[in-house]
Amino acid sequence: MSDLEHSGTARAHASDLVRNARDNKRAARELDHLNQPELANDLRKFADNQLRMARMWLPRRGNGYFGGVWQLRMLQGRLSKPLSASGTLKREWGAR
Repeated sequence: MSDLEHSGTARAHASDLVRNARDNKRAARELDHLNQPELANDLRKFADNQLRMARMWLPRRGNGYFGGVWQLRMLQGRLSKPLSASGTLKREWGAR
């Protein structure tokens, strides 16, 4: 594991990408309601690319991504939940 991945910086980048992708998918749904399907589809493709990039930031082991899909789903699940108290997300990830 590289120093970047070990430092938690990679997880922060992945978290930001997942959050932005979620917001972009929400905006794409709004564009669908405004009868802008082409723009909505472009935004969805961009959001999908953001999720792929988030997976690339997650720790790698060996010759592939060990647990990359699982970690990405955990990020998506945690970011979709509202924070009940200040720093809840930080505590869940074990940040110090």
